[in-house]
Amino acid sequence: MTNYKFISTQVHGNLDYPSAALLMAAPWALGFSNRRIATILPVAIGAVSALTSAGTDHERGLVKKIPMKAHLGADIISGALLAASPWLFGFKKKVWLPHLLLGLFQMGTAIFTQAASKANAISGKSIEEIEEPKKESEFEIKTEDKIREIVIKKPRAAKMPGTKATAPRKTKKKQLGG
Repeated sequence: MTNYKFISTQVHGNLDYPSAALLMAAPWALGFSNRRIATILPVAIGAVSALTSAGTDHERGLVKKIPMKAHLGADIISGALLAASPWLFGFKKKVWLPHLLLGLFQMGTAIFTQAASKANAISGKSIEEIEEPKKESEFEIKTEDKIREIVIKKPRAAKMPGTKATAPRKTKKKQLGG
């Protein structure tokens, strides 16, 4: 079976923001802004798409909380709604082609996008974990270094209140042979 998922998560992320902007600008750029529902749908879907992309766990996501599979599912559903909207909401006689094409584009990019980046698929980690090391591990390294430093230091004489300080005993090493 041939793998039809040829769009990487990075390319999909690169397409998300411009396509969301195109959806939001389409009613005015293509001259159908005087049609209320025909205007509201692409603008709303574009805004939701931009927010979803910003929250998705892919290379271009800002918050990285939404799994890529959920993002792709949302793209398919919103693309299908946009493509079918002229017939569902009864404005097919006024304008239908931009909604159909933009909806099909959104569905197509979702269908042909890999559900995980190559780095994510290999390691099983989220993109955020791959790009940024955990702060706990940096802390653990510093703690380990501090422990080594303490263990390596020579013991010092301790003076407790009410006692005399005692120095560590020095032992002479015997030399063998002579």
